[in-house]
Amino acid sequence: MARRLVFTGLRRCELQEFAFDPKRVTAGEAALRTEVSVVSTGTELAGYTAMDPLVLRPGACWQSYPWTPGYGAVCQVLAAGERTGLVAGQRVLAIAPHASHAVIDAVHRPPLPLSGDERAEDVVLLRMASVALTALRLSRRARAGARVAVIGLGLVGNFAAQIFRRAGCEVQAFDVAPARVELARGLGITAAVADGAAAVEVVRARWPGGADVAVEAIGVPDLASAAAAMARPRGELVLLGSPRGPFRGDAGALLSDVHLRGLTVTGALEWMVPFRDVDAGEGPSIQAGYRLLLSWLHEGSLRVEGMLSHTVPPEAGQDLYTGIDRDRNAYMGVAFDWRTP
Repeated sequence: MARRLVFTGLRRCELQEFAFDPKRVTAGEAALRTEVSVVSTGTELAGYTAMDPLVLRPGACWQSYPWTPGYGAVCQVLAAGERTGLVAGQRVLAIAPHASHAVIDAVHRPPLPLSGDERAEDVVLLRMASVALTALRLSRRARAGARVAVIGLGLVGNFAAQIFRRAGCEVQAFDVAPARVELARGLGITAAVADGAAAVEVVRARWPGGADVAVEAIGVPDLASAAAAMARPRGELVLLGSPRGPFRGDAGALLSDVHLRGLTVTGALEWMVPFRDVDAGEGPSIQAGYRLLLSWLHEGSLRVEGMLSHTVPPEAGQDLYTGIDRDRNAYMGVAFDWRTP
């Protein structure tokens, strides 16, 4: 029997068995066996804690209970349909849930083929780097030499800071957790421990005119005001983290700031970019982004050392989500290891 993690109710995570037959794949599907799956703490904690009350109503939204979380895993192909271009035994990075086995649509969301010798714990982090890459791709102001401020140094924010820096931007990043700031500095990112108001002061002191691009990479609505205050006149506010929870600030002041200083506001949701090369035409695709990120990982210009703070067996799912819920700052990258029987 295969196993998967399921949110069965408010703050309840269970490891459940389910039937799995790799021989029953269609022409466009692939059957996978998971090595490691990465936790997206923002998306998954939103479902775990019912931040959107609709999850409590069966079928009311995509995260309604019971819900199997997870959308990134390093896997081995067990069987593949003729339209996928995959072969049994191949290792891939796939859009797949927290489960020991999965069947995926490998045509519309093709996985990234791996060379075979990459560490699963390193490559699986590229799933979150792909989210961060969206900020650079959709930004209207980011280019070589641009001044970029990043609020938040979790996985997405850390990768965003690295990606903007690799694109030739001058980067200043912030987080309230000293451990995350220390890790970022070790990876070559200019970072400081500061909350929203203090971070604005640091940016204004470093760049008196303000940042060309200010990125909110956490998804805390109130921090949008701080990010807007960091931006220069006619600069850009990029909302990279999916905003969740109420906005407790002064909406009028935020909108006035955007209006009076001519700020551009960019929503950097990953799914605004076409997934497949064939659908993107001459523009970027998520599929091409994965290839690019993997090449950067191989050459050492995208660094992941120290970013996976917790790797646990799936049996520890309930304890892990309880811990993240209580103190998210105590966790950086989190992954489930499915290789132990």
